[in-house]
Amino acid sequence: MGRTRAQLIFDRPTRPKLQEPFHDAREIWARQISDENLINPLRWGVRRVSPAPFPLAVGQKSWGDCVTPPQRTDRVTELSPSLSPLAPPRAKGALRVTLGGAGRLQDFRAEGSLRALFPRREGTVEAVMINTAGGITGGDRFAIPADAAGGHLTLTTQSAERIYHAATGRGQVSTELNIAEGAALSWLPQEVILFDGGALRRRLRIDMAGGAHLLAVESVILGRAAMGERVCHGQLQDEIIINRAGRALFRDAVRLEGDMHAHLARRAIGQGATGFSTVICAAPQAEDHLDAIRAILPQTAAVSAPQKGLLRIRILAEDGFGLRRALVPVLRALSPHDLPRSWSL
Repeated sequence: MGRTRAQLIFDRPTRPKLQEPFHDAREIWARQISDENLINPLRWGVRRVSPAPFPLAVGQKSWGDCVTPPQRTDRVTELSPSLSPLAPPRAKGALRVTLGGAGRLQDFRAEGSLRALFPRREGTVEAVMINTAGGITGGDRFAIPADAAGGHLTLTTQSAERIYHAATGRGQVSTELNIAEGAALSWLPQEVILFDGGALRRRLRIDMAGGAHLLAVESVILGRAAMGERVCHGQLQDEIIINRAGRALFRDAVRLEGDMHAHLARRAIGQGATGFSTVICAAPQAEDHLDAIRAILPQTAAVSAPQKGLLRIRILAEDGFGLRRALVPVLRALSPHDLPRSWSL
C-alpha cells in the first residue's frame, strides 16, 4: 500500500510512524515549525517557547482531537539554567602587550571585548586599545597588563571611554605596567566620561626600574557639558600606585560618591570643575621640565617636583574641551615622541 507525501516527510526512524495523513497544509507547516523549535531551541532567546504539537496518536486526524495536548517544557532553561532574563550580560576583556629587549613586539594577547591596533610609528610601538563593548557598566571587568623590556611602548585608546548607568555593581579596570632599565612607556588613554548613575573602580599600578622612563595620564569628565548633563548620583574610585626600584614613588587615590557635581562645586575641592586630570612624569632629570610646564599651565592647574626624577601635574577644567586644551600641550612637552593620532581626532 502506497504512502502519502505527508507520511514520506515525517516517517523518520527517530519518530513514531504516522497512522493517518495530515489533511490540512497548515498542520504540515506547524509541524515543521515545531521541528525547528526542538532542534534549535536557542534561536528563540531566553524566553519560554509556546507549546509545540506532538505526533498524532492512532485514530487522530488533527491535533484538535486531543483533549489536553501535551505541553513542552522550557528547553532553554533545561539546556542552560544560567541564562535568565534577570541576568544582564557583562563585558569582560583582557589585553597583554609585551615589548622585548630590542624594542620590538614580543607578545600580544587579546581576550573578550578588548582589542588593539598597532599603527606604524617611528621610534615607538603604539597600541591603540579598543573596547568593542562600547562602554563600561556595572559588573564589567577589564585587565590590561603590559611590559616594556626595551625600546618605547605607547598605550592609548581609540576614543574616550564611557561609563554608563550601573543597575548593580560597578565596572572595574585594572592596569599593571612594568618598565625595565632603559625602557620607556607612555600610558596615554583618553578621558573617561562618567554618566549619571555610573560606577567605576579604576586601578593603575606601575613598577619601573631606576633608569626607566614613564609618562602617564588619567582623566575623568563628569557628563557632557554641551548636552547639559549632570552626575547627581555615581561612584568613582581611582587609584594610582607607582614604584621605582622597589620603593614607593607615588601614591594617589580619589573617591567620589553621590552628587559629584555638588562635590566639585565646592571651593576647596573643584570650584565648579567637571573635568580633572593627573599627569605623572617619572624619568631621570624629569624635574628639569618644571619651569617650562608651569609656564603653559592655566590658572586651574598646578605642577610640582617633590623629588628628583618625578614631576606631577593636576589639571581642573570646566568641561571636556577645556581639559583637552590644557592637557595636550603638557603631554607634547613631556612625551619623547609625537602624541598618538587618536588624540587629534
